[in-house]
Amino acid sequence: PGQPMNLRAEAKSETSIGLSWSPPRQESIVRYELLFREGDHGREVGRTFDPATSYVVEDLKPNTEYAFRLAARSPQGLGAFTSVVRQRTLQSRQCAGAGGMRVAPDGAAQTQGQAFPGGCRRPGLGAR
Repeated sequence: PGQPMNLRAEAKSETSIGLSWSPPRQESIVRYELLFREGDHGREVGRTFDPATSYVVEDLKPNTEYAFRLAARSPQGLGAFTSVVRQRTLQSRQCAGAGGMRVAPDGAAQTQGQAFPGGCRRPGLGAR
């Protein structure tokens, strides 16, 4: 079969990303095969599911970029995978208050929240 068209990714939550696409022009799709990985070097994970035009990938890490590619399977076999689409999950609510400044009673600025929970990016250090 042909490739799925217009693959798009959208962060749905801190642990999920929704994918949507248009089906290939060939109608006899029996399954879709999704491959994704964390960043550029994570282990590639596969998911297979029934014909649809959207899918939500869950149980992901907060504030982490993932790379996705999708292929359709027909009775004749597996078609070509799409180009890679990248999307970052939303930042954890825990991260929202991490870091920052406050003013002490004597007027001196003090940093607070130096602990950055797992999945949180320290501002200015590798944040994209």
